[in-house]
Amino acid sequence: MAEQGLPARTVERAIAEVLACLDPNGAPTSSLGLTPELAEYLRRAAMDASGWGRFTARVLGRPRFSPQDLKAWLGRLARGGTVDLDARDAENEWDVVATMSPRTRTALLDGMEPERFHQAVRVAAAVLQNTWLDADMYAQDEWGGPMTEETERSLFANLRALRAVAGDRLVQPEACELLHWVGYHYRDSPRHSPAEHVAYLDDLLTTTESLLGAEHHSTLRIQSELGEAHGRAGDNEAASALHERVLTNRRTTLGPNHPETLDAMGLLGGSRRATGQLDEAAELLERAVSGLRDSAGPTALELDRHRDALVDTYRDLGRADDALALRHEYVAAVEKRFGASHPMTLGARNELAATFAALRRRHDAEREYRAVLDIVADQDRPATSADPELVTEARKGLAELG
Repeated sequence: MAEQGLPARTVERAIAEVLACLDPNGAPTSSLGLTPELAEYLRRAAMDASGWGRFTARVLGRPRFSPQDLKAWLGRLARGGTVDLDARDAENEWDVVATMSPRTRTALLDGMEPERFHQAVRVAAAVLQNTWLDADMYAQDEWGGPMTEETERSLFANLRALRAVAGDRLVQPEACELLHWVGYHYRDSPRHSPAEHVAYLDDLLTTTESLLGAEHHSTLRIQSELGEAHGRAGDNEAASALHERVLTNRRTTLGPNHPETLDAMGLLGGSRRATGQLDEAAELLERAVSGLRDSAGPTALELDRHRDALVDTYRDLGRADDALALRHEYVAAVEKRFGASHPMTLGARNELAATFAALRRRHDAEREYRAVLDIVADQDRPATSADPELVTEARKGLAELG
């Protein structure tokens, strides 16, 4: 039974449902940015609204929700809690900041219709994912600094609360992108070990496989991520076994030439290299690189990773000419597409220089590193945000040459 006086089918109720899925005790406030997902949810809720009339149409018809209107809505629904609004930036995008009492939260959860609750889970997951993404991106920016323990505790508290109220619905494909992002956080955060990342993904895989099945796209994606996590943790045998399972399923469900099948093939090739099976690794990586080059283009991100692994495998096998041919091919491809002074091209030349250096071709490596520095220093070339990193990489390479 919903709390007396709380509207059953209004825009106010739609916002309340989203807020109710986030933990008011995880932080002093729960912050919701007006993401496209949330805006769309509010619009859909307005179509079902009764007793809201012209005010609903007038507010939702605007390109932005005004602070006054949002404050009016939330002021009516957050009984027992407090509501405030803060400006985010000069473009007049706003954060809704609300603290909801446990009594109101319980009443909202108890009174939700199943489909509307599922909608709220999807939106709450998207909101929490965006919040987490922003926090991770801020921590990685040179002006941001590491994520504080308080911020991380707040994010995990909200995740626990959302998992508690959402149950199996959070694993459904529409919402589980949040759970993938948490895996990336475990992978990249200095506070968490590779073993913790493996444990998180292993638990998520068990849940997803039981609910969605062994061949579902989400299950295979988590298996692939778990394989990479095992590799980073040093368990290359486990990584290889998981990548082999994913490749077998991808071939069956998507066909041998699908980009995701080829990506799985490249990942298996990389794990085979890590276990010392170099000839099989080279064969798998060659097929993955060739297929991705044809299907996704010569500068696709997936192709970059497997091309790098194939270069390293060629070096391990003593196939220096093949390794260099692959690097030269990539430099030519990005230069043709972006131009000789583009950061992508300069990054490719730094990689070529590193390969020369690994093969003890000092003169060739020095030539490529200096070419990158000369192009960046050219006063007629517009500066880019990637220049400092390119310069640092080239100078570091030159220093290592001696």
